[in-house]
Amino acid sequence: MQVRQFDVFAVGRFPWRVFPGIEETASPGVDGKTWDDLQADIAHHLTRMVDWLKRGQYWPQPVRRVYIPKDATSMRPLGIPAIGDKISSWQ
Repeated sequence: MQVRQFDVFAVGRFPWRVFPGIEETASPGVDGKTWDDLQADIAHHLTRMVDWLKRGQYWPQPVRRVYIPKDATSMRPLGIPAIGDKISSWQ
């Protein structure tokens, strides 16, 4: 049986399975929220995300674009998703 994302949320196992996979020092996405911001009110964030996923109304935020050095003369684009989007896309 395949488990959908909101099924894992609903049974309460999700937070303990996904959060260790997200680095606490991860850069914030376009929303500017850090891991500490999310931890401050984790129950509220997860409840809201579960509701959106169940209703099919969750839309990921735009990805923050930064450029990192590729070599001495060029830059490489890098996309940084919001932490909430990392949680919702976890499998």
